[in-house]
Amino acid sequence: MTIVVAVEDPQGVALAWDTAVTDEHNRIDTGVQKAQLVRPWLGLALAGDVTPGMVLRYEWDPPVEPPRDVERWVNYELIMEWREILAPWEKKMKYPIEALVAFRGAVWCIDDGLSAHRSRRGYSVIGSGTMWAEGALGALAPIRDARAAAVRSVEVACEHGVGLRAPGGPGCLWVPAWA
Repeated sequence: MTIVVAVEDPQGVALAWDTAVTDEHNRIDTGVQKAQLVRPWLGLALAGDVTPGMVLRYEWDPPVEPPRDVERWVNYELIMEWREILAPWEKKMKYPIEALVAFRGAVWCIDDGLSAHRSRRGYSVIGSGTMWAEGALGALAPIRDARAAAVRSVEVACEHGVGLRAPGGPGCLWVPAWA
């Protein structure tokens, strides 16, 4: 079970997540980093099947410099690369992969069908705790502090969602808009 939240801000994007991983036998590992900076300008968070997700993290090689045409890069180049990397895993995945890709102060949600979209609300949520985190973000609106809102919404999801845990508090990562 996973919850990852991204909240947009003019200065960047706050990514927050629960820090536990469960498998089909309910074994729990804690202290898991579910989001990372893959480039100084690019943040990535994943939810879903762990093994193909790890393969994606290690085999995907995004450009060193930020692309000029962001929409084209996300909707065509990134998606095509991910489809190629994940193709051998398609029939083996127990759970679909979802992702949040953050850069230039914006977030793209990559759904389990590997299509990209942006939220009009200024935040995106993936994983099994989505309804709790989105409810918390709605209650916090208007959002004045992206980091605090992202972390609080993960805390709410962990309080109410089955299998969601954040021992020691949610993880949080800032992806600057200027990089």
